[in-house]
Amino acid sequence: MSDKQKTSPGNGLSRRSLLAAGAAATVVGGSVLKPRASFAQGSGGLERELVFSARGGTIGTVYRTKIIPPFEAKFNCKVTMVVNDSGPAFAKVVAEKANPQTDVLWTVEPTHARGLAEGVFDKLDLKRVTNYERLHSFAQLDGYGASWGIGATVIGYNKKIFDERKLTAPTKWGGIVTPETKTHISWLDLSTHQGITTFLMTNRSLGGDVGNVDPVFKFLKENVANLQFISSPAQVDDLLLQQQAWIGTNLDARMALLKAKGFPLQIVYPSDGLPIQSGILNVIKGAPHPNLANEFVNWVLSDEMQLIVARDIQLGPSNKNVKIPPEVAENLIYGEERVSRLLNFDYAQVARELPKWLDRWNREIT
Repeated sequence: MSDKQKTSPGNGLSRRSLLAAGAAATVVGGSVLKPRASFAQGSGGLERELVFSARGGTIGTVYRTKIIPPFEAKFNCKVTMVVNDSGPAFAKVVAEKANPQTDVLWTVEPTHARGLAEGVFDKLDLKRVTNYERLHSFAQLDGYGASWGIGATVIGYNKKIFDERKLTAPTKWGGIVTPETKTHISWLDLSTHQGITTFLMTNRSLGGDVGNVDPVFKFLKENVANLQFISSPAQVDDLLLQQQAWIGTNLDARMALLKAKGFPLQIVYPSDGLPIQSGILNVIKGAPHPNLANEFVNWVLSDEMQLIVARDIQLGPSNKNVKIPPEVAENLIYGEERVSRLLNFDYAQVARELPKWLDRWNREIT
């Protein structure tokens, strides 16, 4: 989810919450700077405050209104939710490596891989994160964080237009571009997670892999005059709504939310693979409040919160024991069949290759 949702710097922070932290705080461009010496502890060695670096938008609102309040009530603590985009939030954690100010960072696969390379994440304390053992194995991340919601990049198309024009619906990644659709496609560039996965899945359908992206670059150059390259997942929604695009790719949760508004969107879970795109929680190495940080991760992975993740965020539960009603499960990565089709790229390799891809993209595509 490198989703560039609009965020509200400082969203979720109130004067009351800052005062409750027991220390003066300064908000700077979506970041909170505050003294580290705030280790007040409650029972069980738990601290009384937590700094959570998260995303905004619809998903952030669910955290702020439905996930965090009952956690604060149960642990008699205050969670300061700092809203920022993925890149700046990660850069802040790296910049503060010698003196961490954040306890828990919300990442996605590419930033999780970068964090491991930078050595800024701590292993989970499994004595506190007892729900860890209930996760799908791919969500456990070797103990360095945990996936809290499972999504994937999928294909969506305007079913009304496809039916009226009797167009062949795509079932695989190689079926997005056809003579009939090639002038009505929204194509995310490499600045987003969805754009990277679309790029890699198309490359894979053409015989390439992460080490060889020549096939997809050849394909894009041949079709560049026809494709609408965009940089924001929200633009996919806009172009579909305006019928400038008949087909596009995006996070399945975004597609489901658009469909829920009554748009005639058909979501396709391609038979040749679903590139995983999960939300991840990482505890920062040297975090000011490590015990409460681990309890927070455990809280989000609980059955109760995972149901909220499924119902309100439209992401599949990473806790494999959670039972989702059929009407909710319809548009989720949930159940053995869809989970078995998930693919995960080597994002450490992707991180190494990405600068070269971006340079080539700028020279050959844009």
